[in-house]
Amino acid sequence: MRSAVTTAPAVAAADPACSAARHRGARRLVRGGLIGVGVIPVLAAAAALAAWLSSGTGTGSAAAASMTAPPAPTAAYDNGAVRVTWSAVTMPDGASVDGYQVIRHVGATAVLVCTATAPSTTCTDDSPLVGSVDYGVIARKGLNWIGPESARKTFVSDQTKPVTTASATPTPNGAGWNTSAVTVTLTATDSGGSGVANITYSVDGA
Repeated sequence: MRSAVTTAPAVAAADPACSAARHRGARRLVRGGLIGVGVIPVLAAAAALAAWLSSGTGTGSAAAASMTAPPAPTAAYDNGAVRVTWSAVTMPDGASVDGYQVIRHVGATAVLVCTATAPSTTCTDDSPLVGSVDYGVIARKGLNWIGPESARKTFVSDQTKPVTTASATPTPNGAGWNTSAVTVTLTATDSGGSGVANITYSVDGA
């Protein structure tokens, strides 16, 4: 009679190697969960950074205004100074400029000699130079916006008085008088450089 062989059921305590593998797997899952949680703030920070660095494209428009140059000024003596005068200018939209600057040029040297607040269109160079200079005018809006300079006006600052001489034809006789009509010729010269504008005379004792 064949004897029965009883097979023991599988033992719950598995192979230590397999058990260790399962534990390592569990640790991997735990670490994976920790990594997943740690990624959240990193991703949030990256999203915030992207918001600050965001850019875009589009179209737009802007209007720019230009300032007109004043016309060439005039210049004339005024009690030892030189008075410079010009015509007013406006912005393209008709608005007034805020003021003007007068520039004196001598060769390559340019000096601001006086300013005027609109609506005034005149100011004086209180320390004029002797000789030939050029004056130009620049319009101003606000503190730093200036327009192009006007055409320049040449002015000769002459502080030398002209000299006038007179000659008579015919010359008087030996007694110092004439018995016929006399033509008197007046001649004026100016060594200061500005030239002679006119000669004014009067007749006394005729």
